[in-house]
Amino acid sequence: MKRRDIARALTGAATLLALPPGKPSSLPPATLPPFSALRLRSRLDVLRLAFEAKKQHVSPALQAGLSETELRNRCSWFPSRLPDELVALYGWHDGQPLPAGEERYPFWFRDCGFTCIRHAEKEYESIMRTYGAKPPLQEFLKHSFPFAAFDGGWLVLPCKQRHPDSPYEHAVVSVMQGVDLSFYSMESMVETCIGWVTDPGYPNWANKALENEIWEKNNPGIFQRQNRTRW
Repeated sequence: MKRRDIARALTGAATLLALPPGKPSSLPPATLPPFSALRLRSRLDVLRLAFEAKKQHVSPALQAGLSETELRNRCSWFPSRLPDELVALYGWHDGQPLPAGEERYPFWFRDCGFTCIRHAEKEYESIMRTYGAKPPLQEFLKHSFPFAAFDGGWLVLPCKQRHPDSPYEHAVVSVMQGVDLSFYSMESMVETCIGWVTDPGYPNWANKALENEIWEKNNPGIFQRQNRTRW
């Protein structure tokens, strides 16, 4: 079994491209609360404890958080200013030291593991050599930061321009067999992951309908917005 297949078994999730293409949405954008670094970090701790409750012992491998100054200095290679969401995420913890496929207990955001800053540059270079080599995607991905990765797939946060399918500036985007809207925000991503991990059936899910229900609950109308743009 390929490593990404193992991750899908852990999350009970098919890839975004396995979902039916969304029809053009007539829904107004969901109202998101203003971003709160304190709230994001608090909810990340809830997710961490949810993993621990399922005997997924992610905590020992989570590295100490970085100050904003240290984070920006270490990401001087990245061409855009890092938004507050990334400052808060890496201020909480600097990911895990090993790639997700090598960690015993990866800190999953769906089926991508929380990437430390030391590996983020390499993941960025890999994205730009592959998906970023296509002219329609090049500028968008050039300014999108990979904070989670696994086996040739990434979750990125756009730092300059929003994804065409998203009404939100910093929606989380999946880069795997496409470049697709995944969550409306980093906070909604964490809430969705909490819903998945705290479900009694996790990590041996086979209930995709329930996965989608939790996804939709935290990202209303997401399936109507996904896959509308073909780069």
